[in-house]
Amino acid sequence: MKTELASLDVVRVETVLSRFPIHWLARKGNIPIELREEDGCGAATLVWHVSHNSEHGQPGPLGYKIDTLVVNRKLDEAGRPTPRVLRLGSLTDICRELGLADSGANRADIKRALYQNAFAAITAKIRYKAIDGTRKSVEFGTTRYTVVMTGETLPDGRRADAVYILLHDLYREVLDSAPV
Repeated sequence: MKTELASLDVVRVETVLSRFPIHWLARKGNIPIELREEDGCGAATLVWHVSHNSEHGQPGPLGYKIDTLVVNRKLDEAGRPTPRVLRLGSLTDICRELGLADSGANRADIKRALYQNAFAAITAKIRYKAIDGTRKSVEFGTTRYTVVMTGETLPDGRRADAVYILLHDLYREVLDSAPV
């Protein structure tokens, strides 16, 4: 018996931005996240610098897990064009997705990691080949998204029934135009 495999239309978030670090994953010390490449004349061809908010701290391993296992999966499911507002789920849902026990301490850690991710400021100058084959260059200073907690007001006036992120325009533009 011959069976045919259904073709999968999978969208991946691993784009040009995935090559660059955002999270501090070292166990000890504080290592700055900064990349710079120059051409033969000393002009910057690549700049990538991540700075953290002193109140919330530097994004670390839990923030990395949230970005890779929750945020990127939600972006994959949403497809392109990338939506501005993305529902992540309740803190309890996020605990479950990360394989953590649903406890007050874990929910508080997740909330802190979400804020660390949201306040990670990126200063970048990057070049990449777009989906349509054109060469693109972008230079910006921004964060990737804003976090809206359950019960707060979303941009359309609705009350958030879960944790949401609001993706910033430049970040969405690069996600939508970069090949996967």
